[in-house]
Amino acid sequence: MKLFLISESSSGKTTLLQKLSQVAQGAFWIITERTYDPAGTTTGYRVTTSSKSVGNFSDDVTPQVIDNLYSGPLKYAVEQGYRVVIVDEIGSIQLASPAFVAAIEQALTSPATVLASLSQSESGDAQYTHRPGTVTLNLTEANRDELTGALESCLSSQRMVASLPPDEQAAVERLAEKYAADGQITPFRKLFQNTIIYLAENRFQSASIGSYVVRGLTRTHTVVVTGGRWMCDCDLANGRGKYDGRPGECSHIQTIKISQKLV
Repeated sequence: MKLFLISESSSGKTTLLQKLSQVAQGAFWIITERTYDPAGTTTGYRVTTSSKSVGNFSDDVTPQVIDNLYSGPLKYAVEQGYRVVIVDEIGSIQLASPAFVAAIEQALTSPATVLASLSQSESGDAQYTHRPGTVTLNLTEANRDELTGALESCLSSQRMVASLPPDEQAAVERLAEKYAADGQITPFRKLFQNTIIYLAENRFQSASIGSYVVRGLTRTHTVVVTGGRWMCDCDLANGRGKYDGRPGECSHIQTIKISQKLV
């Protein structure tokens, strides 16, 4: 799965990615932070990777420095077969390096799950976010906490996702892409937090024509589809409880859609 995180400056992107780099077990990460002088004036950037290499550069950096700080470590991560690769960021400075462009392309065509950040103002976004099969998420100050939890569930579930049949893996990616495009973070999180488990453990069965039972993690739920309308008795599907007034597609409906090849 290839995910792109789009954000404006000061939205908390680097903080979010730093947290994910610590909780995504076995991930290789490259984090870029702004640096400041004592007066608070920006002086450039600081790059840290999971292999603990650290480097600094300014806005007038040469492509050769970018090669050392980004391209080499990124190529290493792919060649070593890391399952999750986090890249902060793909920006105009990085894209000025042909070696970086080649390294990020290698990562995006590898089996690894890649989460890369892009600035909303960068002109080169489209060449990555418009690629088939990519999931693009928009980060704002308002959704930062919820999106952090959703991405944590996504990254931590990738081993289990890989255990599913190929057609179900593809369906998971299609749903993830849809939820991300529509800004539906809760269904996105549920997809990786619960649905993957229900599919992997076969926690579903047909009850009658158009009716299914899904054994959730705390209770059993009934899913009914009639006339193209999907219904479930859970709180999320009905906008109740902690989802009061915010109904969404639940993990139980997701499970049936994917298992019955209806995605």
